[in-house]
Amino acid sequence: MKTLVYTVIQNDMVMLDLWLKYYSRYFDNLFVIKWMTKKRYDPYFKRLSKKYKIDFDSMGKEDILRYGANMGARIFIQKKQAEFLALPNEYDWVLYCNCDEILAPRKGKNLRDFMKKNTHRKWVACEGYEVIQAEGEGPIDYSKPYLRQRKYWIKNFNYNKIILSRVYLDWVDGTHKLAKMTDDESRAFKNTGLYLVHLKHADLNPKGKRDFGPFKTNPDPNIIQHWLDKKEPIPEHIRKLI
Repeated sequence: MKTLVYTVIQNDMVMLDLWLKYYSRYFDNLFVIKWMTKKRYDPYFKRLSKKYKIDFDSMGKEDILRYGANMGARIFIQKKQAEFLALPNEYDWVLYCNCDEILAPRKGKNLRDFMKKNTHRKWVACEGYEVIQAEGEGPIDYSKPYLRQRKYWIKNFNYNKIILSRVYLDWVDGTHKLAKMTDDESRAFKNTGLYLVHLKHADLNPKGKRDFGPFKTNPDPNIIQHWLDKKEPIPEHIRKLI
């Protein structure tokens, strides 16, 4: 079985390091698309490239200028997926996900084992869960296990994504669902066998804009109302992942 995972990165090399550390365990090839990354982060990126043996490309400004940031990124990402799947001895599985998204099986050994057992499927939908920084929890210490520092998550139907696939996918902007899929169809996914663990709200740091490492994020209005009354303990096997 041959597998590839890819992502887009701008300047946050800390999250990229975390992403590479996790996915390098389960995928044969790692590919990173740089999007207007500042020159001063090139040395750090080169160290990560050498450490994890990644391949990379840069997203062209022409796509962004022609289509806008969201559509331009989605078109570039889909072009890359088509290229990967068209290669000789094409990949059995190709995954695109953001640097704050961790895919994990609901049960079983690990993500690679999950892929081996599901080669009869064209793609697998994920059930989206949002890791939250609960009251009393401090900023993430990136020198320590990440999810050991968080206790709760909440269901976020907007992250019921289809991003692990054996075939070309036609996404909407943001890759949250397929173009021909309704919101109701996407929200209905459950018991798919695969979680999407979203880390956007796991580390709400003090104000201050920083390119490198964690930065302040604004709580998503679609989930903030559920923050307190619908939180659930993160399963223990998920907290051991990163």
